[in-house]
Amino acid sequence: MERVQKGLDYVIPPSSRPQSSFGSREKQSWINSYFPQAVADSLKKLGPTKVTIPYYTPKNMRQMTPTDEIAIPRMRRRFKSFLTQSFGGVVSQEEISKVAEYGVDFTYWYYPTGPIDSPQYFAVTKMCGILFILDDLFDVKDANAEEGHHKSGHASVMRLLLDKWHKSNGETDTPEISVELEQSLKEVPLLACICVALRDTLKSLDRLGGREPARKMYEYYMFRAYFAESLRHSRVYSVNPDAARFFTGEQLAMTAVIGLFAWGDGIRLSEKFKMHPLFVRYQDMAKMVGVMQNDMVGLERDLVNGEINHVITQMTAGKTLDEVLAREIKLHEQDVEEHLVLREEIMAQFKDDEEVVKYLEITDATLYGQLKMMDKCTRNSMMGRLDFVVGEE
Repeated sequence: MERVQKGLDYVIPPSSRPQSSFGSREKQSWINSYFPQAVADSLKKLGPTKVTIPYYTPKNMRQMTPTDEIAIPRMRRRFKSFLTQSFGGVVSQEEISKVAEYGVDFTYWYYPTGPIDSPQYFAVTKMCGILFILDDLFDVKDANAEEGHHKSGHASVMRLLLDKWHKSNGETDTPEISVELEQSLKEVPLLACICVALRDTLKSLDRLGGREPARKMYEYYMFRAYFAESLRHSRVYSVNPDAARFFTGEQLAMTAVIGLFAWGDGIRLSEKFKMHPLFVRYQDMAKMVGVMQNDMVGLERDLVNGEINHVITQMTAGKTLDEVLAREIKLHEQDVEEHLVLREEIMAQFKDDEEVVKYLEITDATLYGQLKMMDKCTRNSMMGRLDFVVGEE
């Protein structure tokens, strides 16, 4: 396996690019309330984006086929119908159309081995779509964002509601809740919609035989809801970047999503293997590689939307953009190297276990698909702006 670890150039696009929102007065005033003007200015002065990714070519990669070109619009219509039914009274049709578009793109590139017309694939797509809506609810600015106000309390409300439903084993559609919680849901109806959509999607996963991935996704949502509220205000992001990196990796749900894809492909790992120290570390490194790619490549969108991003928080702590990116790129290269070494060690010990080999292959494809998705999808403002320089396995 040839490992490519050099040649990663990263430049943020200027305000003149159509994908950027730096030219907007509203967004600019909001940025100023969170980040030093020098940070925004340094981003605006840089030239066109060029991102060269140090990785290797995975065995499974999406190649758009004529069959896919027919199946994808059909999937978008089906997915949009689900979103409209779940969120139509709360989320605008324009936003639903956007989520329907990049939600299908996300699953298509992240999950390159999944048959598009299968029930499992649609269940995975629904789960990913809810993830996007939840992410935007927690992270994207609200109507008062230009005054520096973020939505507050959403995470705890959602966590309480999901906990109530989970303790009832999902048998009741409307678990008994307190008056205070009911009032919170009335004030933010999107929370109730998300919880109901999540509950129904977890049920569909369970019916399809995905009880374990359903439980993992439930655990992730609970974790995400907790940290969205508590960790956002923690000083760990400015005091200890490495700790922030770890916690952000935990929030990214990379391994939960990979587990979901593996389930969709019929991959079943033994409990003994899941507890193997090599695999545990391999999973940790998959999170680290994923969060680094997410933070570096999605930097522009995060800055505009005010999402938690330890690259940005290091800049607000006094580091220059060049200093932070140089450090993060070096760490990313080290993470990719360790991830590949762990992969080789696992393959050496478990090469005869077909399920393990398939799981490693789908992890490869998902991490690479994360970058391909950002190059193919408008959500991260990077469409058509990534260069891939990879080695052959």
